Amino acid sequence: MRFIFLLSWLTVGLNLLVLAQSKTFTPKIIVYPDEKLGPVKPIHGVNCGPIDRNYLFDFSDYFKEASIPSVRLHDAPLKILDVVDLHCLFPDPSADPEDPNNYDFTLTDDYLKTVKATGAEIYFRLGESIEHQPTKKYVRPELWDPSQLAKVCVNIVRHYNDGWNNGFYWGIKYWEFWNEPDLDKRTWTGTPDEFFIYYKAVANALKNYNGLLKVGGASFAGAHVIFDTNNPYHSFFQKCAQQKVPLDFVSWHIYPSSWKAVANSAEKVRYALDTMGFSKTESHLTEWTYLAQDKKGRNVFNTRKNKQWEAFGKIRDFQLGASRTPFIFGLLSMFQDLPIDKAHHYTGDTAPEWGAFDFNGLPNNVYVALNTFSQFTKGENQRVLSEVSFEKINVLACKDGEQLNIGIANLDDAVTKINLKIETLGRKNLKVVKISQYESDWKDIIFSQEDFSEDLVVPIAGPGLTLVTLIDE
Repeated sequence: MRFIFLLSWLTVGLNLLVLAQSKTFTPKIIVYPDEKLGPVKPIHGVNCGPIDRNYLFDFSDYFKEASIPSVRLHDAPLKILDVVDLHCLFPDPSADPEDPNNYDFTLTDDYLKTVKATGAEIYFRLGESIEHQPTKKYVRPELWDPSQLAKVCVNIVRHYNDGWNNGFYWGIKYWEFWNEPDLDKRTWTGTPDEFFIYYKAVANALKNYNGLLKVGGASFAGAHVIFDTNNPYHSFFQKCAQQKVPLDFVSWHIYPSSWKAVANSAEKVRYALDTMGFSKTESHLTEWTYLAQDKKGRNVFNTRKNKQWEAFGKIRDFQLGASRTPFIFGLLSMFQDLPIDKAHHYTGDTAPEWGAFDFNGLPNNVYVALNTFSQFTKGENQRVLSEVSFEKINVLACKDGEQLNIGIANLDDAVTKINLKIETLGRKNLKVVKISQYESDWKDIIFSQEDFSEDLVVPIAGPGLTLVTLIDE
């Protein structure tokens, strides 16, 4: 009995020691300014925007400031009336697709002009937005004959790329067919086999019209569709390979609560595509954002669905909290080394829980992450090698002339400083110019250490984002 009592106290003591160590743990970051890895991939695209609430909000100036590289058009009609979706552009599926009078491009033209004006690429989703209402009106394949749908899609391309029907010459490159057919009846009421039939008709028609277009799909709700051979939609890839159907890119979604989950999915997707013979097919992560969850694995999706309102409120507060900025910046940093060719954050508007702007149209901590990341894509920034010893920290380091810029994303509220080592190859003239931290707002930190023979002990935000700027005098 005495032995058990002593063992219990020993266990408690060890736990307290571990806790104490975690509170004083100082991770180490090493940056190698002379080991350049090339320019930073501008991979901070978004879904929707810059227009929102049917032109009540115009975020164009913010999009320009953050150099948003690409805008995916999915769910645009949920923000702006009568744009982008097939039923908006071609209201009667039984009408003659060669008659220009059967199309209505007016409001979509207005919207896409605002996207073009920001300098962002248009990533055109051909299909329909999600339908949450009980009766589904537009995500029903029986509305369309596949060949009819293919002709309509070709004429949409002609309108925006080749001037057809009072159109434009915009050279839109990426044409994505549909969104999340694998989710449920809200996005596709047909079968996996039916989906392939429609994709095949559209993809072949678009490539026959212009072989330089990039055609793909289908923004699968789960990346596992691509690598899980037991998934009903996995046959899509087998059929594309067997029937030589064009597949220039595959798009997929993930709403993660950890950086590791995204890395694992991205690697599995790339491996699966290569294994199936699609080594030249690009991998596009077309919907992603931070999805907070509690210890029971609950998030805003399932608590709202199950009407667990108390849990929903707590998780939603955490979802919108300080962890979101470093999570998004850290993931954009990770994208640099992951086999992901394009990515679009969901969303670039005022969408609850996801958007880059709050209900009042003001930029929030999502926008802060996107805009801060964009600064690393500008000027002469060249990404340089960095190492970090802690899984809850991600680093993006860049050299811009004589200036070294380091972004540190920290998810751990117990970590408030790091040991920063700059491998300067003998140079002694480095100087810390500025340290800025973001938790709920930016603040500059006074820093005086100038001895680079030792590690720099740098205060960092936790959870939060820290920027360190150094120069070589």
